[in-house]
Amino acid sequence: MLRKIMFSIFIASYLSGCASLDIQNPFDNLLNTNTESISQPNKTNEKGNFTINTKTDVDSAFAAIKNEFGFRSPDEVAKEGGELLRDLKKMDSAYSYEITPGSYYHIADDELFYNKQRDLSLRVKISKVGSGARIIVNYNLDTTNKNIKSELINRFNKVLK
Repeated sequence: MLRKIMFSIFIASYLSGCASLDIQNPFDNLLNTNTESISQPNKTNEKGNFTINTKTDVDSAFAAIKNEFGFRSPDEVAKEGGELLRDLKKMDSAYSYEITPGSYYHIADDELFYNKQRDLSLRVKISKVGSGARIIVNYNLDTTNKNIKSELINRFNKVLK
C-alpha cells in the first residue's frame, strides 16, 4: 500500500514538474544526425548475379540453400513472429517462397544471413535440369567486401557438394 502511495506521489510530482526522471532512451543515439561523430567503414552496394549448374538434385539443392542462408517459409515466419508478420512478409516484394517439389523453387528474401547478420538480399531460382539443377542467383548487399560475388559462389558450391 505504501508503495502505491509513494508511486502516486512521484507521478504527480513528475507531471507537475517538481521531480525529474533521468532515464536515457537507448534509441536516442539512433536519431543522431551528426554523421561526423559516427565512424563507419566505406560500404558500397554490391549487386549482381551468377548461375551454377550442379549435379545435386533440385530438392537437395533447395534444402541446402534454404538452410545455409536462412530462407524461411511462410509457416516458419509465422512461428517466429506470428500470423501478422507472415502476412506482412508475403506482401513484401523482396520475399518469395514458391515451391514445386521435384522441379522448381523460387525463394527470395532481403533478411538473409551474411556474417551472422540478416542483411543479405538474395533471389534464387532452382530448376531441375536432368538429374541435377540449375541455380540462378541475384544478390544485393551493402558491404566493404569487394569479392562478395566470388565469396557467394564459393558458399553456394560448398553447400551443394
